[in-house]
Amino acid sequence: MIEGYVDFITSLNLMDIVLKEIRAKANQKELPEDIKVEHDIKVGHYIPEDGRVDFTVKAAFRFRERASRRIIGSVIVTLELRYSYLILIGVNEEILKEFEDTSLMLNAWPYIRFWVQTITQSFGWPPFVLPLMKFVE
Repeated sequence: MIEGYVDFITSLNLMDIVLKEIRAKANQKELPEDIKVEHDIKVGHYIPEDGRVDFTVKAAFRFRERASRRIIGSVIVTLELRYSYLILIGVNEEILKEFEDTSLMLNAWPYIRFWVQTITQSFGWPPFVLPLMKFVE
């Protein structure tokens, strides 16, 4: 475990989750029976002021028909998660990277799941529910 990480997590407080952007496109109204979902998740962070750190999560999903490999739709959701922490805790890039890799998605994933399900239903497709995110050591 990274030195200082437990102190950082203990002092961390989620202040807000903000939807920054949604982009979505349905290339056909009917959802084929056999689809493949591809995803790409990018995260980043910045410290706007002492005692606060903001993380950005951009989750992109592409829905492909397996037989033709044709993209039938896509959804991109970008969230900003704003946290406060005790200034006395020495925060460094290693601690922030560890948080991105282990804990950040526990807060972001339920919101990503909600938006993907809502948007795919708006396409006229049956609701597409992303699985729970599970972390295994």
